[in-house]
Amino acid sequence: MRAGTAGHREQPGRELSRHETADALQSRFAWKHGLFSSLLVRTLSLLLDPLECGTYRGRALDGEPHRSYPVVNTPLTVFFIPEGRWQRLFLAARLRATGPINIIQDPAADVRPTEYADQGRRLGSLRLESLVTIQRASRENTIIVPVTRAFHQHHPEAPATTFFTRLYMFTPMHVIRRASSLVRTVHTARLRNCRPIDLADWLDRNPQTGPFSQATALHNEVIGRIESEYRACAGPPIPQPWQVRKSVLRDPILVEFMREHAAREDISSRKVSREARAHIREIASKIRVGVFRYAGILLNVGFDRLLTGFDVDREGIRFICECDSRSRLVLVCCHRSYMDPLILAYGILRSGLTAPQQAAGINLNIWPLGWVLRRCGGFYLRRSFVDQPVYREAFNAYARRLLADNYITAFYIEGTRSRDGKMRKPKTGFMKILDEAMQFGACDGITVVPVYLGYDRVPEEGAHVREMAGGHKITETMGLFKRLYKSITNKIGRAYVEFGTPMDFTTIVSEHGLDAAADLICERIDCITVVTARSLASCALLSSGRHMVSVDEYERAADEILGVCRQLGLPLAPDADPTGIRAAVDRLADEGRVVVEKSEAGVECFLVEGDRRRFLEYNKNILLAHLLGPSLAALAEQSEVRAGEALFFLKRLFAEEFVYGPGFSSQARLSVGCSGSEVLTSFLDSFLEGYLVACSAIGTISSGAHVGTDKMVMRCFTEGARMLEEGSIQRVESLSRIVFENALKCFGNMGLLSSFSGGVGGGKEETMLTRGDLFEQGSSLEERIGSFLNRDRSGARQGSQPGDGLLRGEGAVRPEDRKTGK
Repeated sequence: MRAGTAGHREQPGRELSRHETADALQSRFAWKHGLFSSLLVRTLSLLLDPLECGTYRGRALDGEPHRSYPVVNTPLTVFFIPEGRWQRLFLAARLRATGPINIIQDPAADVRPTEYADQGRRLGSLRLESLVTIQRASRENTIIVPVTRAFHQHHPEAPATTFFTRLYMFTPMHVIRRASSLVRTVHTARLRNCRPIDLADWLDRNPQTGPFSQATALHNEVIGRIESEYRACAGPPIPQPWQVRKSVLRDPILVEFMREHAAREDISSRKVSREARAHIREIASKIRVGVFRYAGILLNVGFDRLLTGFDVDREGIRFICECDSRSRLVLVCCHRSYMDPLILAYGILRSGLTAPQQAAGINLNIWPLGWVLRRCGGFYLRRSFVDQPVYREAFNAYARRLLADNYITAFYIEGTRSRDGKMRKPKTGFMKILDEAMQFGACDGITVVPVYLGYDRVPEEGAHVREMAGGHKITETMGLFKRLYKSITNKIGRAYVEFGTPMDFTTIVSEHGLDAAADLICERIDCITVVTARSLASCALLSSGRHMVSVDEYERAADEILGVCRQLGLPLAPDADPTGIRAAVDRLADEGRVVVEKSEAGVECFLVEGDRRRFLEYNKNILLAHLLGPSLAALAEQSEVRAGEALFFLKRLFAEEFVYGPGFSSQARLSVGCSGSEVLTSFLDSFLEGYLVACSAIGTISSGAHVGTDKMVMRCFTEGARMLEEGSIQRVESLSRIVFENALKCFGNMGLLSSFSGGVGGGKEETMLTRGDLFEQGSSLEERIGSFLNRDRSGARQGSQPGDGLLRGEGAVRPEDRKTGK
């Protein structure tokens, strides 16, 4: 007998045996076939898949994505299914059961509140009470299998509320679409089983008084699992586009804003309403099941050409199916490539679920890509709409509708693709919209799930490296994507979709604030970043800082880095081992990123010079998601000042470069016995040299003069080339547009620079830079940065060092307090 079960019995007595328990269940819940129904079940069994196969169909993905839980019909199994005679027949056919089946039926949530439905609900509750009573008297475990009425990725239709929507249901296109959906999903018969409930264990965890209280709680648990699975597999009803616009325009907050805006701007309410309607038409998605099915077929072809494997986090997919449906589910993703929305939707679709609603930049709304993305769940937003109040309120109202209707939503917290391989500083605009929606009562709660989307080799790696080298982003066109697809001549390896630990949105915002909550989410994404063999190989090749690296030196560095990763328990790719790392180096050589040569002594070496180093730097930065804290700690330990002060200075120096979550303090220390500290310090050398170059370059700003940001960045490149030539710095990869831009922001926060917006012609504005209040301390800061690059001196010296004022923040002017001017 299970521990604790005896405590649930109301009266002492003999416990029911397995046979007696089965008889009690079958006498109360068994549904037996008649002659006609038995023949019908046998016929349907030839058409329908077994229930344990679930509704998953399509190519297999690595990581064994979520499927329905294995289940068989036993005398101690009770199925909880929606009301309907056909549902019992379909269940029996998928179970291949011609004998009795224990079934409890309950009207679905969308059944009208008729007398029959009310009787069915009461009967279902009474049967659950009987089931609880039987379990309390038995020594055997009863298994309850909730079954939802939702088949593979088929969204239900919104109820017809107007004459035109009712008329649309009889149009030929709608009839053909419904018929084709029925044919495609006939193998599942609209049934999908949810996670089973071990009733004995459940009663132990829910010790309510009396069978009635336990039956009520059990009913809520079963219905909750059914609704959660239904949300993930089918999703909310999909209304027609005009219904979406109509419902958003009726949002009471938007209605009140339009009335006030019309009065304030002295324009008619009709004009404001037309403007809001146009914005909603631009924003809203138009999901069509057929479109993303055909898009999936095209992705099969494209991914066969590009990928060698596809890893999907099984536990994350399972959580999506089991997350409490009363809490809205928001997937917060990192952004590395244009392919990110595709692999996210593809991984979820191929796992048997429905695609989430994804936020996409308006720059991707180009024909025909924009048309396809919109019908696959993409909704568009502009990069900035602070000075567009009607658009802002229309978008906020649309976001509230997504939450109210319980759609699974995904957005990219960085706002744009990372150009240097590491996590960008988060953009909090969408999180602020979610926070306001919660305050306005759009939903009871939001569950945030961090998602890592990555690749062995990022498809746009070459374009990103060109931007690092000083180039500008190319405007998105369909021709650009065609050229990008054709330019990938070799497979890019595996794609990864990893899910982090779910968090309650209200809790993290109330505890940390909005900005720190965004940093926390980024920190959680970094924690699940997959360490690939390519990033390990790049780190090993760059660790020495020299252009010529011997094989022995490379292997020694690779072993040290891999050892650190294993010691820290980092998530490693399947090929992240010494053999896989050497294979990654061979692939880099095939791509021309590394040249294999022999030295004068006849020793095999790797030659890494020029722009090739930037490609390796891009891949090295991926590993910084995990090793930033240990690298900063190792660098601070070798500093000329106290380690604590040095760490504080480095964190403040790189405040615009890296994301420091609330848990960073525990990461910024070296583990006891941690090897590879010398290699760890080399991870940050390129950033130190880049900031050293930028600090030297701002000294060229004359008193009273102002320089545009782009022009200042080009001055940094010129200064960096000079310092490389004279040997002041060693690493070509330190000359990076991203590093220089972040350094200029940091110097502005320190008070060395002051900024303001100025026109550059053509109606465009650019940030202009001029000397700040603490500009004269730039030389001491430059000397302080340089001291971290001169690590040949041993021993730490106590006392004041150049730049200590900036280190401790003394005399620094906060950005909001600095005066700006030409």
